[in-house]
Amino acid sequence: MKKTCFILAIVLLLNIAYASEKMRTWTSMKGTKVPATLIKDEGSIVILKTRDGRTVRIKRSSLSKSDNAYLESRSKTLANNRSGATSDWPGWLGPDRNGKSRDTGLIKKWPEDGPTLLWKTTGLGEGFSGVAVANGHVYITGGVNGKLKIFSYDMKGKEAWSTNHGPMWSKSYPGSRATVQVSDGKLYLMSGEGTLSCYDASKGDEIWTRKMGEFGGRAQGWGYSESVLIVDDTLYVSPGGKTTMAALDKKTGRSKWESDSFKGAAEYSSAIYAVHDGVPMIINANESGLYALNPSNGSLFWSNDFCARNTANCPTPAYKDGLVLCSNGTGKRGKCLKLKALGKRG
Repeated sequence: MKKTCFILAIVLLLNIAYASEKMRTWTSMKGTKVPATLIKDEGSIVILKTRDGRTVRIKRSSLSKSDNAYLESRSKTLANNRSGATSDWPGWLGPDRNGKSRDTGLIKKWPEDGPTLLWKTTGLGEGFSGVAVANGHVYITGGVNGKLKIFSYDMKGKEAWSTNHGPMWSKSYPGSRATVQVSDGKLYLMSGEGTLSCYDASKGDEIWTRKMGEFGGRAQGWGYSESVLIVDDTLYVSPGGKTTMAALDKKTGRSKWESDSFKGAAEYSSAIYAVHDGVPMIINANESGLYALNPSNGSLFWSNDFCARNTANCPTPAYKDGLVLCSNGTGKRGKCLKLKALGKRG
């Protein structure tokens, strides 16, 4: 998949742009129909651009009831967008790694003509990573001329900085993979080649780097794809091979512990943090199956071989109310596990 054009259609922001409005047919009270694009709604006056490029000013009172209803609905939608969204989306699957935003008061459905396009950019190369939004910036990665690049944009679409994160994955399905994770002003990224680095999120300066080879790491044929997990001051990463998972100090990159309790090559899913029966755990999958580790020391809580030795374990596990869902799209479908009570464990 090539990121030849990055379109940010976030209808959460201030400074809504009219330039990207879609053309629609406007009807006067007398029944005259005019295909045109909305340039600006000034309240009593509507400015339209016709198909032949002419700009016309029309009194809103002269438009049909349906047009006025459209304008009113659009105005309310934009007002809700400006006031409703305040939280960040700092990495893969959002702030709680469950695909849910913490914002409230968001719109129930898109406007008639879809969300307003705020800006777009090109030249991001190729890859499969997602977008992170934090501290007033948008972060995304892409493979460009053999390099894995990290891009930072402000909310108006102006590039703030970009930096190289070593070579991009150039074998099967080349390009970027993991989504960056932003935490406390720092940005973290794993490359397909197994390079994990921490950067200053405001400038792109490198702070520390670890290689998965340091842990005796081993990935499957499509390289490392994990979006690292950060809980408080600890970063969790899955090197695979000799080291199931490692816990690193997010500020320095130094190891807190390295676990070999459930060996197997790293797959393509990303770990989640869950608390079951009062017990915190880190859940992920590798080539040997699904597993859960103690976040304080890396000991194994439980494992399940449902997805062992499969073509690829890609989806992120999901946890809710004592249930763990492991989904798989390569023949094994999915399995939902009901966890037993673990009791308090340190």
